[in-house]
Amino acid sequence: MKNDNKELFSKKDFNNLIRLFGKAIIKLDLKTGKYDFVLGNIEKYGYSKENFQKKFFIKDIMHPEDVKNILLRDIKLMNEGKTPPLRENFRIKNPKGGYYFVEQRNHWIKDKEGNFTHLMAVLEDKTKEKTLEEKLKKNEELYETLVERANDGILLIHNKKIIFVNKKITKMFGYSKNEILNTDFTKYVSKKEIPKLLKLYVNRFLGKKVPTIYETILINKNGEEVIVEVNGGLVDYEGKKCDLVFIRDITERKKTAEKIIESEEKFRTLFDNLNDGVVIYDYVENQNDFVFVDLNKAVEKMEGVRRKHVIGKRVTKVFPIVKKTGLFDVFQRVFKTGTPEFKTIVFRDKKNKIYAYRKNYVFKLPDNHLVVIYKDLTKEKVAEQKIIESEEKFRTLFETANIGISLMKKEVFTDCNQKFLELFGLNSKKQIIGKTIYDFFPQKQTHGKDSKTKAKQLFNKTLKGQAQFLEWKFKKLNNTVFDAEVTLSRLIIKNEPYILIFVKDITERKKIEQKLVIAQKKLKEYSLNLEKKVKERTKELKKTIKALKLKEKRLINSKKALINLTGELNSALKELKKLDEMKTRFLSTISHELRTPMTPMKAQLQMLLKKYFGELNDEQEESLRIVLNNTERLDSLIADLLDVSRIQAKALKLFLKKNSLNEVIKETLKLLEPKIKKKGLDISIRLTPLPKFYFDKNRITQVMINLLDNAVKFTPKGKISVFSKKSRKKAIVVIKDTGVGISKEIQSKLFHPFIQEDTSKTRNFGGTGLGLSICKGIIDAHNGRIWFESKKNKGSTFYFELPIKESLK
Repeated sequence: MKNDNKELFSKKDFNNLIRLFGKAIIKLDLKTGKYDFVLGNIEKYGYSKENFQKKFFIKDIMHPEDVKNILLRDIKLMNEGKTPPLRENFRIKNPKGGYYFVEQRNHWIKDKEGNFTHLMAVLEDKTKEKTLEEKLKKNEELYETLVERANDGILLIHNKKIIFVNKKITKMFGYSKNEILNTDFTKYVSKKEIPKLLKLYVNRFLGKKVPTIYETILINKNGEEVIVEVNGGLVDYEGKKCDLVFIRDITERKKTAEKIIESEEKFRTLFDNLNDGVVIYDYVENQNDFVFVDLNKAVEKMEGVRRKHVIGKRVTKVFPIVKKTGLFDVFQRVFKTGTPEFKTIVFRDKKNKIYAYRKNYVFKLPDNHLVVIYKDLTKEKVAEQKIIESEEKFRTLFETANIGISLMKKEVFTDCNQKFLELFGLNSKKQIIGKTIYDFFPQKQTHGKDSKTKAKQLFNKTLKGQAQFLEWKFKKLNNTVFDAEVTLSRLIIKNEPYILIFVKDITERKKIEQKLVIAQKKLKEYSLNLEKKVKERTKELKKTIKALKLKEKRLINSKKALINLTGELNSALKELKKLDEMKTRFLSTISHELRTPMTPMKAQLQMLLKKYFGELNDEQEESLRIVLNNTERLDSLIADLLDVSRIQAKALKLFLKKNSLNEVIKETLKLLEPKIKKKGLDISIRLTPLPKFYFDKNRITQVMINLLDNAVKFTPKGKISVFSKKSRKKAIVVIKDTGVGISKEIQSKLFHPFIQEDTSKTRNFGGTGLGLSICKGIIDAHNGRIWFESKKNKGSTFYFELPIKESLK
């Protein structure tokens, strides 16, 4: 019997008992990492006992994350002498793929020294429980996603009471869940909508056919109306028949729909009233072409077509030029690639001037329609071209003007010309741009008033549109004060007021005026004395003649008297020469006086023609151009007279600076190029490299203009040649023409004032005959030489040479 009791639970029976409970017992040697034995249902996890026991270590069957989080943690605790957890959950690898979730109950075994030696553990499969747990979690997440995170409000209604709401409902109406639950749903319905909703609610419960989707108006906590779309239907909930209602806020959608309708109306209005042309095309694949779908009124006006006549027609038939200009290629590229492109089309005449300018923007819509927006910029480009030409002319006039010109904004200089810099002793515009005009005033003016105070009064009047003309004292960079005539005018540039200033140095004129007053007094006194002397001398002569006739003896005395008279006549001759000099000065003064009002007159005429003061009709513009042309001719004549008077009085001043003579020649040719082209003359230029040397650039430019202008004027057809060369320390300029030439009778007097080859009554060539005398005076003032060679009807060659001075020492 005892033996029977001992074998009541054999190892095999124990193993079967463990298998019956679906568990497994393992013993793990912690030193080797191998299993000493395995009991129970280990096959459940896909392993045989032998394979599990002999071939696998614990880390080989555990999930990598569990090895890191559980196994390594247990090893660390054991190394610290601490007992690891008695219950652990981890994943066992299935040889066929996937993992089992197990719960392991642990019994940790130590040796006598207290070291951990073995682990006895019971493994129980928890895969089903874990799977159910995860499904439950996913269902909860799905519920959270579908119900609580839904974009639509969801509620359940039973007996008109709300028994469930999701978060969207609370956000939509501003109430909490507790405020909504168990309340009558009609509380949240607009009064005018309650009868309709109650009828639908009752009929649905009665089984009648009612709409499941409809629109209504609800009221939120703030009393505001909310337009919603309702989707309702009956469901069983916890044994109750309830109305499940989905509510979607469509307030914004309604507003958007209204805005879309409104925007479509606005689009059509905008489309038809755009200044830019807009055309919409559709692609015709079998014809490899595009047909008109729509176009606006701007296109009708620009192209001279009617919308109803071109809709549905191919663009290559309506506008064949679309292929020649390359625009059709752009259409095809944009349609294929979807990448927008710009295409500018410019039409020019034979003179390369623009007569049509179109800028096209081509893009593709998502519905495959092609849209072309194009601007007709012809007027702007033609105007721009004219502005550029006029600005170039104005800039040339501005920079080469023989009067100081500057532009000022809020008492600060913004621009000036070269002459203005010379007047104030400045070398570059950097020395004046950005500075106030007050920096160039002496403290007091001639009348004793403070310069700054008086100037501000004048500027205020100018900015009100009242032009000012006055004499003023300025201060140069070296503090030298000089007298000037000043004209102030208002200019509006980009809607900003500016002051245009013309400055002319009249210091020399003031001195001459003072001398002229003194000379006039002396002349008057001398005239009175001369009359008396002449009368007295006449009486004496009569007496002398009588004495000669009567008394031969008194001949010697008469001869002495004659000698005395001759001396007095010589003195009178000297006085007459002085009077001639005074006449020259008087001519200079008068010329100055005539020219002074000319400058502001020209400026005002130019501003009128540039339409600064308003638009002009054609007759007014033509009349002003005639006046301006004649004013410029008169101004040129006065300038020539002034130059002649300065030359005769040896008062011609030079402003010597280092310049390039070849550059002066090029600039002059460029200035006269239109005149040369107009006459159809050939021009030949050969310039020898010359060093920069000191000369007055403006005066030598004046010489070049006179000589070249004469060559053009007296050459009906043929050729003009211009050369520069160097001879020792002299620069020589040669201007040769194939014109009418100069007769021998005129050649000896050609450099005298008022001498011209054309002295006929017809005056075919015009001019005053002062140009060559001025040229000679300017070249002589430079210590140079001017001469010519000419034969009648065989052309003329003019030469002038200048000493090359590379230093002013």
